[in-house]
Amino acid sequence: MNERRPARNNVVFCAMATFFLAHSVGATPGTPAAQAAQAKAPLGAGTVASRRAARALTRIAAERERCKNGFTFAGPPELQGCDWAAWRAADALLRRSHQNDRFDDLLTDLYHPLIVVLTPGDEPHVALAQQVVITAFSVDLVLKRAAILTGAEPARASRRPRRKPQALFAWVDRTPDLRADEPRARDYRRRWAAIRDADCAVYPVPRCGARLDDAIREMMRDTIS
Repeated sequence: MNERRPARNNVVFCAMATFFLAHSVGATPGTPAAQAAQAKAPLGAGTVASRRAARALTRIAAERERCKNGFTFAGPPELQGCDWAAWRAADALLRRSHQNDRFDDLLTDLYHPLIVVLTPGDEPHVALAQQVVITAFSVDLVLKRAAILTGAEPARASRRPRRKPQALFAWVDRTPDLRADEPRARDYRRRWAAIRDADCAVYPVPRCGARLDDAIREMMRDTIS
């Protein structure tokens, strides 16, 4: 009996030490107090930056809406002015990207093909309402790109599409009214791939390339439809 007592005392001592150690650092794991302490733990730099970007994008979107609603009569110049302001503000969030100018140029060059699709048979394809639509959807894409790259929009689990998505910019080659000297789909695809890959290299967020492809595909589909 006496020979076993030291071992038993050691077990009791270890158990008591574990108990007091847990309470000395805050709370027993799994208790509400411990969960609250975990919630107050410092966030990683990436998480802080993502949350800051999310708040900034929310403010940009709200200011864009206030701008458009602030006019007694808002014509195309006023509406597009609000969109341009949001565009510039979103680009400013991507300080590590060297692709903003190239991305903006790509969207600018897509403007004419899109207006031709939306105004078939019209010459010289001038439709103010359609111009506003294209600008608005372009800015939606600009905001989406910033949200993806900054981590403000978390990546969702990928879902296998029911059917293979159509090649990006395929609609360009199917638009008969485009001039012969217009860039073709392959030219836009090449430019977009270079922008996307460079952005994903400096903003390595989950599924970066696929999400950016989905974003620009959705923008073009929504605009054309």
